[in-house]
Amino acid sequence: MIDTPPASSCAKFSVGSSSWLLLTIYRRPDSPGGVFLDELSTALESLVVHGCPLVIGGDINVHVEDPTNALAAGYVELLASMDLHQHIAGTTHVAGGTLDHVITHSDFSVDQLHVDPPGIISDHSLITGSLPVDRCRPPPSTRLVRSWRQVDRIVLRQAIVDSPLGQPLSPDVTSDELFTVVVAGVSSNSNWSPVRARALYGGGSTTTDHDGADQVVRP
Repeated sequence: MIDTPPASSCAKFSVGSSSWLLLTIYRRPDSPGGVFLDELSTALESLVVHGCPLVIGGDINVHVEDPTNALAAGYVELLASMDLHQHIAGTTHVAGGTLDHVITHSDFSVDQLHVDPPGIISDHSLITGSLPVDRCRPPPSTRLVRSWRQVDRIVLRQAIVDSPLGQPLSPDVTSDELFTVVVAGVSSNSNWSPVRARALYGGGSTTTDHDGADQVVRP
């Protein structure tokens, strides 16, 4: 995505009904500023088509704290032209400078953003934060089930006797044909075991009996 000499990677994350793109960038301090801005612009334009929030972070090595820095001025102008906001302020490197950035669109917030002092883990600061997530529950799927623990054996026996399964079978019947007869015989009468509609969710299911009683069932 950004090739020479910075490095980058991009991945899409989804939690609940929320999705976002994470673009991570490392730019060497001695890499050409003009080439970096051109490749960054191309990368950002290609990511817009995904239609979900974009989060950019990394060791970008652009001194945004210095208003006289030409590269920083072009970098900030590029971000502003795409409605992107750089959230980090203050020193993020032991030698000084705001070199590590977290960037999002202006309408996508980063909560609990915290910048540790540089030099604790490495010569750069550890930056942490949280992103908004909508954990709405997906619609359930419905499945019809029978309770084998509540089978009425007398009714089931009579259902089999009254079905094609209770009639004499040809000695030439195939296994597939026999299976069809068995299924038809058992299914022809549902009184031997009540049918229940089970709504399946990610963390469990709710079972509704024919009389409307609900019971939570855990997998």
